[in-house]
Amino acid sequence: MPSIPIPRDQTSPYGHSQPARDHSLAAIRPDQITPPGHASPFALSIAAAVQATGGALSRTRMFALIRDGEVDARKVGRRTVVIASSLWAYIERQPSAGPTTGSNGGEA
Repeated sequence: MPSIPIPRDQTSPYGHSQPARDHSLAAIRPDQITPPGHASPFALSIAAAVQATGGALSRTRMFALIRDGEVDARKVGRRTVVIASSLWAYIERQPSAGPTTGSNGGEA
């Protein structure tokens, strides 16, 4: 298996050393988004919100839900973050899948 190169510190055009930035989800530690005293994050990036739904919602659908007011979001700098409680509330408002029945609709 080939190894993945690890980004090293980079030098800016002005000669200042800057740590390499990793914008992947793996770079976000839970303590960076979980407030003290809370068990789960209160805000999720769009990618994390999509991942939290198990892929049931796409990135495009997430932005549509935000636009339509179904899910609450905020801008933090240039990043859009989804308020986790509003995402959970949206999921809870969806119809239940109900019990799974056989191919004959549950009839014997």
